[in-house]
Amino acid sequence: MREVGDAEQPKSDDASAPFTYDEFRRRRRDRPLRELPSLTRASVRLVHRAAPRELRIEVVLSIAAGLCAAAQLVFTRQLLQRLLQIDDGREARAIIWPLVGFVVVYSVGSIVALVQSEMRRVLGELAASYAQSMVAQ
Repeated sequence: MREVGDAEQPKSDDASAPFTYDEFRRRRRDRPLRELPSLTRASVRLVHRAAPRELRIEVVLSIAAGLCAAAQLVFTRQLLQRLLQIDDGREARAIIWPLVGFVVVYSVGSIVALVQSEMRRVLGELAASYAQSMVAQ
């Protein structure tokens, strides 16, 4: 008695053989890594055609998020250095400004991340709508 997954696999060189899901999966895995740059370029081109303004906003938001992360690292370093100096007898007021800076940068970074999340959702919907309209034509 045959099990569900024991169907005979047709030869891939046989043109009359039906196309199966297993072949689809196997073909997707066989794509070489060198196709990645061209696929990335094509997808960015598609998104740019679908929503150029939103794509530019997303790029600016990504840069802003990176700058916020870098600023957080700088403030964290300053905060830790000043905390060590407090152990050496310095006043605790020395950590106030690095702490305030860290909190402000963290807040700005959180807002940027929230806006970025919404923009990605909108950008995905616009790109999907554009791709569907291209297929429908």
